[in-house]
Parts: sequence; C-alpha cells; structure tokens
Amino acid sequence: MERAEIIDLLQRMNALPADVDSVEPDAIQIDSFRLVEDPIVTNRIAVEALQQLPRDHKFDVVLASNEASKLFAYALATAAWARFAYADLENGEGLANGYTIKKGENVLMVDVVVDEGTSLEDMVDIIAENKGKNAGAIALAAIGDAAPLDEHFYPVLRFS
Repeated sequence: MERAEIIDLLQRMNALPADVDSVEPDAIQIDSFRLVEDPIVTNRIAVEALQQLPRDHKFDVVLASNEASKLFAYALATAAWARFAYADLENGEGLANGYTIKKGENVLMVDVVVDEGTSLEDMVDIIAENKGKNAGAIALAAIGDAAPLDEHFYPVLRFS
C-alpha cells in the first residue's frame, strides 16, 4: 500500500486531519480511537505495518505503550497471531490488568505517534524486568527525526 493510500484511509476514518500535508509535522495529531470504527481498514493498516518488518523478524507479544496505542497494538497482535499486552506507562504502572511477558518471549513495542522526544526506554525496562527480549517497535506515525531505537524501529508513516 502506498503512503498516500494509508493517509487517505486514515483521513476517511477522521483519524488524521484532511489538511495533514499542510500542517507542521510537530502539530500532527492522530485520533487512534477512530480505528475502532472500521476494523477491516484497521486490520489492513496493521498488515501493512507488519509487512515492513524483515521477513525473519519474530515476536511473541505485542506491547501497547499507552491507552491511545491499545487499538493499533491489538490489531497488530491479531494480524500477527501474537499475544497482546498493555503497559500503563502514563500512570507508571508497568504491565496492566494482569498482562504478562514470559521469560524469553520476543516483545514488539507499539505506539501510535512517536516524535523526537519519545522514549521507549520504559517499555524496554518492562521487557527486561520480565526477562523478555526486545523485538523492536512499530509506530503508526513518526514525526520529524524520531528514531527511539538504534535499530528495529518501523513507522508506517513518517512526517518530517
């Protein structure tokens, strides 16, 4: 799927503003809760995100970083036949609602929007505390020069 097609789908779902190309990158907002409206489109975007990963990239768990990323992370988990987990980083709770990461599991971190100030270190720490392995991160959108990991960071869209 081309970048323009993904943007068009998100705009039709009202998840992205219609004038996204004329907005300064650091002002772009994504309403990830709109992804619930059309699960078919959401799954299509999740599959597109997963296709960016190297063919041999393996993970067992998809870890949502916050409330806004839960829907996108769940769609990724479903499309990849992986388990879903949620970390409530906004409230400093770590893994929430009894979700677990088992020793040795490969964990793919997910956030909706990652910008230059975004750090995934809290999620990396949660994975390490549970003796899991960091399998990288996916974002629906990366803003500016966002690169929260030295490697294995796969944004669906990049706005710079």
